[in-house]
Amino acid sequence: MKNIFRITTVLVLIAALFSACEKWIDPNLNVDPDRPLDVDLALILPSVQANMAYNMCGNDVVRVTSILMQYLDGVGRQSLAQGHYNINNSDPNNLWNNAYASVMYDCVTIIKKGEETESPHWTAVGKILLAFEIGAVTDLWGNVPYSEAFLGVAQFHPSFDSQESIYTEILSLLDEAITELDQDNPIPIEGDLMFGGDAVLWQKAAQALKARYLMHTVLVNSSVKSQVVTAVNASFASNDEDMQFQYGLNGSTEATPLYQFQTQRTGDITMCATLVDFLANTSDPRLPAYCALDADSLYRGSPAGVADESASQPNPEGIYWKADGISTIIGYVETQFLKAEALLGTDNNAAAEAYKEAVQASLEKHDVFDQAWFDANISVETGATINLQKILEQKWVAMFGQAEAWNDWRRSNNEIGLALAQDELLGQIPYAFPYPSDEQTYNTNCPQGRDLVRKMWWMGNANPSPTK
Repeated sequence: MKNIFRITTVLVLIAALFSACEKWIDPNLNVDPDRPLDVDLALILPSVQANMAYNMCGNDVVRVTSILMQYLDGVGRQSLAQGHYNINNSDPNNLWNNAYASVMYDCVTIIKKGEETESPHWTAVGKILLAFEIGAVTDLWGNVPYSEAFLGVAQFHPSFDSQESIYTEILSLLDEAITELDQDNPIPIEGDLMFGGDAVLWQKAAQALKARYLMHTVLVNSSVKSQVVTAVNASFASNDEDMQFQYGLNGSTEATPLYQFQTQRTGDITMCATLVDFLANTSDPRLPAYCALDADSLYRGSPAGVADESASQPNPEGIYWKADGISTIIGYVETQFLKAEALLGTDNNAAAEAYKEAVQASLEKHDVFDQAWFDANISVETGATINLQKILEQKWVAMFGQAEAWNDWRRSNNEIGLALAQDELLGQIPYAFPYPSDEQTYNTNCPQGRDLVRKMWWMGNANPSPTK
């Protein structure tokens, strides 16, 4: 009897103890406030925009493609190797991982949350950002994961979709976003660091991106030209409407990625002579906006691949290089060049006018518009004199600080006349980034090796690179 009493007493005490513990233990004890399970849309959006701008529009992508397009020359460390077309599989690991695990995953989250809350403007913004990011990724690598890329634990080895199918998805995302931005929206766009929640500007950005991606495919579908003109006409009306990201003055945490690179990796890059000489020979007023003086007070670039450490540096006060500068996702200047190219051959007079508008906007973007120079060098173009070389040449000048020039060059006949870098190691200018070593290791569907000369689907029969 005593044993039964003791057992009962113990059980009562244990029950009381558990009851007390339930009241004493904080149910949120194991919830990490720095890793919330659910995040408000207004907090996700600025994170996506900052990550996208920093990594895809201002860091590894811009620096490497600027070396390939001979805006810059690599003269030290990793940049020196890249200046000789030696791009390793480990180089793009961080870029790839950020694009998939951070930016695009969060874009998919924005789209899902927008659908759940029946907020079509939020869904549209997520689709526009996703279209840009997957577009940038496929333009760097070609075939990449997309249809199985965001399934989480359900798929650790996503398949690699064809670039052609991804382009279909990009244009579909943009068309859907354009339509959704015309609908009523219960939850306003907040936390937007690009357009301040302005749905009209987001719609114009979608049209601008649509024009870009359509034009990329012109060699495999020449009929897109009329669609490009229509999209451009519905896009930005001036530089003031550009889709861009503004940075802050804090050099360690808020500054442009190119400013941070220049201050942290001094001596790795210089201006390339190909661009500097072109600007100098035409007395282009953008020369001092792009280029700083060297030790002898000259504007002097390093010939591609020569690695002249004493050559001029990029202007530290340039809009892409100063601490509180910008990264441009897509802007008015580019859209006007797209319009000029699209009209060439069917309405050359209108093509010439769009070309003039593009160059003027570029000069104004860098605050160096010179009427006399413009009249003598640009305004003289007419429908009888304008041609593709002039359009792509001036677009190459205007795209300094952006990666889009590499896309233009790959779908061209080398109209800007790039030569091989001295002592290059590949035999031609690269057409693709190598697939990252991390992806090759962990995804059995990832192509192996370091193929830098594989062509993009949209290149068609183009082979712009000079070869040995």
